[in-house]
Parts: sequence; C-alpha cells; structure tokens
Amino acid sequence: MKKKFRIIIPTIILTTLFAFASTDDPIISKSYLDKQIEAIRIEFNNKINGIGSNTTSNQTQPSSTNSSFKPLQIEAGKTVVFSEGSEIIHRSGKAVVIDPTGNGIPDLTSGDNLRNGTDITKNHYLIIPRSDGRGIMTTSSVWIMLKGNANVLE
Repeated sequence: MKKKFRIIIPTIILTTLFAFASTDDPIISKSYLDKQIEAIRIEFNNKINGIGSNTTSNQTQPSSTNSSFKPLQIEAGKTVVFSEGSEIIHRSGKAVVIDPTGNGIPDLTSGDNLRNGTDITKNHYLIIPRSDGRGIMTTSSVWIMLKGNANVLE
C-alpha cells in the first residue's frame, strides 16, 4: 500500500503542475510581467531624476531619502537650519547651536542636549528631532557630514 502512495502522490503533483503551467497558458503571463517591470523602471527613473529637482538654491543636497552622509562646507557667519531627522557630524571649524525652542539638539556622542549658544565639539554625532528652526551658526568655515536636508540662510 505504501508503495502505491509513493508512486501515486508524486504523479498527481507533477500532472497538476504541468496541466496549469504550459507554454500556451503559463502561470504568470509574459505581458503581465512586462507591465510590472516597466512600472518599476518608470518609478525608479522618476526617483532618480527627482533627487535634485526639489531643492531650492539655498537648500542643500542630499535629500532626506538618501541613506549616506555627504560632506558640506559652510562659510563663516552663516546660519544653517536643519529639517526633522537630519543627522550631522561636525568635522572641522567652529559652530554654535541655534535652538529657538529651548529643547536643545541631541549630541549622541556625549549623551548631552546642546542648548542655544553651545559650542559644537568636532566629530560629534547630532540628530535634529524636529523641523522647528534648530541648527547651527558658523563662526569660522565649517565642514559637516550631513544626512538629510539643510537650509543655509544668508
């Protein structure tokens, strides 16, 4: 009896698979697959082409959808306001915190909250929690690594 089941079960499975998936009637049609690939290609091209088009002259690259840090040089005397979720690593120069809310900017390297007017230590990792005017004011030429968006104010 067991020998019969060993032969009958695989035969039924193979017959079922071949009955539903022939070259004339495949499980997924080629036209369906082509439409799906074309839709993905168009969406990908739109995202690639739109990366730089939504920025204004004073808004910096990279966009917040970018997952890597980009270097940004800021001249002395400039104010930079970051958007929500921006991540900053201060690499060189001197800058102080701008914080109109009084809540501070989290410094994840030291575990402190940097309040308005506090000097930013080099090579510290900062995250901007909200788009509420928090940023930095440079007192010399500054290099930062930025992931997210920033507006450099004149």
